[in-house]
Amino acid sequence: WVGLSFQDLDYVWKWSNGNPYAYLNWDSGKFTFKFQELSGFCTAPWIPYNGHCFYLYRNETKKWSDAQKACRKEGGDLVTIRNVEDQSFIISQLGYASTDELWIGLNDRKRERLFVWSDHSPVSYTSWDSREPTVTSEQEDCVLIRGENGNWADRVCDEKHGFICMKTSDSEPSGDEVELNAGCKTGWKRHGSYCYFVGTETKTFHEANDDCKIYNLTCVNISRVDNTFLVSLVGLRPEKHFWIGLSNLKNREYFMWTNNAYARYTHWNTHMPGNVQGCVAMATGHSAGLWDVLPCTNKEKYICKHLAEGAALTPAPPTTATPNCTDGWIKMQSRGICYKIFPEASEKRKTWYEARDYCRAIGGDLVSIHSGADLLRTYNNIYNHWPNQYWIGLSAPDPDTGYVWSDRSPVNFQDWKDGEPNNKNNAELCVEVERVYWDNILLWSDVPCEKYNNWICQIHAGKRTTHMHISYLFSEYNTTSDGWLEWNGAQYYINEKAMAMEDARTFCRQRHGDLVSINSEAERIFLWKQNSWIGLSVDLDGTFQWMDGSQVVFQRWDENQPEFKNFDENCAVMTHHNGFWHDSNCGLEYMSFCKRSSSTPTNTTAAVPTVSPKGGCPPPWKKFNSKCYIIFKNQNLTWQDAREKCKQKGGQLASITSRQHHSVDPTLFPQKNCFVINTKPLVGIGKWSQKSCNDTSGFICHRNLEPTISTNYIKILNDSIKVVPQQMNWDKAAEYCKNDDALLASLRNEWMQAYVELMALNLKAPLWFGLHKVQINGSFRYVDGWHLIFSRWGTNEPRKDRSCVYMDVDGKWKTAHCNETLMSVCMKSTDVLPTESTIFPGVCPQDPEATIENKNYIWVPFRGYCYIFITEQTHWREASTTCVAHGGMLASIEDSSEQKFLEINLRTFQDGFTSFWIGLFKKTTQRTAMGYTNWAEGQPFNMSFGSRTGEISTSDGTWKDIEIWDYRPYICKTPKGKVIFIYCKTGLPHHQRVYITTAVVLVITGIAVVAVTAVFIFKKFGHQLPAPNTFDNPLFFSSRVSQPEQADTSILVENAAEENTGDLISM
Repeated sequence: WVGLSFQDLDYVWKWSNGNPYAYLNWDSGKFTFKFQELSGFCTAPWIPYNGHCFYLYRNETKKWSDAQKACRKEGGDLVTIRNVEDQSFIISQLGYASTDELWIGLNDRKRERLFVWSDHSPVSYTSWDSREPTVTSEQEDCVLIRGENGNWADRVCDEKHGFICMKTSDSEPSGDEVELNAGCKTGWKRHGSYCYFVGTETKTFHEANDDCKIYNLTCVNISRVDNTFLVSLVGLRPEKHFWIGLSNLKNREYFMWTNNAYARYTHWNTHMPGNVQGCVAMATGHSAGLWDVLPCTNKEKYICKHLAEGAALTPAPPTTATPNCTDGWIKMQSRGICYKIFPEASEKRKTWYEARDYCRAIGGDLVSIHSGADLLRTYNNIYNHWPNQYWIGLSAPDPDTGYVWSDRSPVNFQDWKDGEPNNKNNAELCVEVERVYWDNILLWSDVPCEKYNNWICQIHAGKRTTHMHISYLFSEYNTTSDGWLEWNGAQYYINEKAMAMEDARTFCRQRHGDLVSINSEAERIFLWKQNSWIGLSVDLDGTFQWMDGSQVVFQRWDENQPEFKNFDENCAVMTHHNGFWHDSNCGLEYMSFCKRSSSTPTNTTAAVPTVSPKGGCPPPWKKFNSKCYIIFKNQNLTWQDAREKCKQKGGQLASITSRQHHSVDPTLFPQKNCFVINTKPLVGIGKWSQKSCNDTSGFICHRNLEPTISTNYIKILNDSIKVVPQQMNWDKAAEYCKNDDALLASLRNEWMQAYVELMALNLKAPLWFGLHKVQINGSFRYVDGWHLIFSRWGTNEPRKDRSCVYMDVDGKWKTAHCNETLMSVCMKSTDVLPTESTIFPGVCPQDPEATIENKNYIWVPFRGYCYIFITEQTHWREASTTCVAHGGMLASIEDSSEQKFLEINLRTFQDGFTSFWIGLFKKTTQRTAMGYTNWAEGQPFNMSFGSRTGEISTSDGTWKDIEIWDYRPYICKTPKGKVIFIYCKTGLPHHQRVYITTAVVLVITGIAVVAVTAVFIFKKFGHQLPAPNTFDNPLFFSSRVSQPEQADTSILVENAAEENTGDLISM
């Protein structure tokens, strides 16, 4: 499907995103133009607008090519209509007449069906007439503008018509310009007999109205032609709305102008007026000229108007007596129309479009209602008929505009039911009236246009009607000799006998068909009206597939559907009341729709082929036919507990389908409402017995076959992996991979994580991979020797007492006892394991003058890092900032060796302090790799909320999580710096040269980056921390969240550099 649709009301093709219908492959978005306040100058008789000059040649008829030459001779080209504002200007200000047919610059002369402008401007707007363009004729390559609304049509280029030229305006006046605003004050624009003014300040509706009244003016009231002019006046302006003088403040049902006149023209925006009470403003931009109902207290600019000097009002036409109505029709007293109610039997009711076409065929239209008197009179006549709902002529067929009456009269009255219109499922675009007995009124509701309803027609009084036969449903479709309906190249059968899904499908397949697959809205509407099975299966993972194997290219679920109730609604049914789909238990019985090819021979039956089931069952499940089964003989549970146990295993309590024993709703039985299958010979093996659902018994689960898992390795970057479906403990899984010249997978990047996560999700099962806790040092390492670079730990993970790691179906890593049995992932890799160095060159910062809180501290080296133990007690945030200021961060602990080093050094402080801050804090996003933990018993505590950070005990080295605002001493950590030798050359007397070798300790770990990161942490903890999933190691933590509104942190970087400078060491 593409987004092109046929707007039935006007017979016009439109793209769903609003782009012009020009047969182009448009990018997303819409083409916009900059509003030009000064439109330039044009020599008479040319008219200026938006930077161009325009002239309409009505009396000089020419072929399209000759018209183009004439325009180019004047320095321009045939007109390019770039937007609705240009279109409105042409219709309202160039002297355009409804009888005109004038060439414009659009054509498809170079490439059939690809319309372009003759000046090569992009096609950003189109306004095709009904049933245009006529692409079936390859001769009609040139476009003209015609009719009351100025719509476009393609014609043969050799036809002779008038034309419109356009050229760029001049920047300076010539003194020979057309006087455009005669009779108007300066700054006002004339159109017809009136002058218009756009207010320069934003005001409320009442303030705007008062402002207009000061000058003896009114907030503008609008006709169709006025509206077109106003679009050209304000449509391109940056303001979103302009007040006009319409509101329904006095009565929600009626829209009236500020001069108390009823609106005789309306042009509502999408979903408008929609039972909203307020004041009306004209929109600009993409919705230019459309009207919105806004709160009257909104502040918007506004438009005033007054009668131009010297202009006279056009007198109203004389009132004439209304003719009588034809027999059987009733006069609408407030207007010169007659109406008739059509209450029909259910098989003769019509959709909204069918009802409208019927009314038009007899010479009228669906009824439009414009007052409470109209409504009351209609109610009094409906009261004598038994059906409750009737179509009226109101609808919203165009997604870009609001409600319209099918007879094109104004939407100036409304009487909606509470909560209406609501456009449920985005599919209720037509309006019915419903009789409310207890209130003696008719109320309006929006409903799907395809609903079958009664209807009310109207016709002008005195006009004679044409007799029309009311057809029955499906009477317009051909029917085969064996009862199948033919529609759009396929055949359909309505099986009115209620059956379970499997039986209904067998019925269809015996007749060379299958349960219906629905591939379009039109097909859905054709089939709608019955509660019937359709051929859609619903999987537990939320995916859908048609049983006949066709692709799912169309869906029409009802609100809150599919709901997967009890995880056993795996089939789909089309509902009677709205034609939308519900998931349902496959054992329930409904009527059904069959579908087959139109080439199928009639009156024949087919043996339903037996399709061998694909897939297998994971141990200990056993395959039987198309299902996997497992029997729990020794676990006696209640029915509900047994059902939950089966669901935990990925299945359901076994169902045994047959025509004699159909599905039963347990709620229908008050006590003994559950069933068991007997295994005792005396009762009868396999016989069913009814028991209370609270009794306990063994149980049988079943599940669908698992699709065959590929035995081939899948290559991802430098790695190749495959899923092993056999359930094994972690050691057995590792051995299996080793025997396949592979290892359990190491997930070292997002690509590998994403693929394995997808496998777990598809299989609905957790997967072992190669991460486990090394017994020697208690840190997590991969079996291939890689350190933890990347992690996706789940909440409260890793757990202290579990050593092996699996990926769960949610993509999170979780620890488990290694003797549990799961599927697994093997991997072969060409990546080279980096060698671990045992030599750690570099020196620690040694600045004898540098102090912290006026005390001297010494950095202590260990492997590639230096540590400093600061005994000044402060809260975690301040400790983190102080570490950064001196070139480091709060200490992270990567393995047991580093843990042991800290424990030894902490014993020095054991008598004075119980614990020190370390760089452990809690956050919700998991971007860091935490491969080692040493939590105390019962820790971490309170993982679900609060701002929590980590401390290390001086007595035993265990970790605890505590509040961020507690006071503790702390440990800072920084990488060692490299030693760089610098040779300084100086000139000495007598041409002596002295070379002084100087060693300088430079910390090259990017102090600036560390500082900025720490400041981010500092500022982060200035607010409440979000609820965490796990603790993170700040050594690896980096955030990419920018905070431009906060203070410049470069000063901290400079200070950090200053406090870590030292003298060059001379040698």
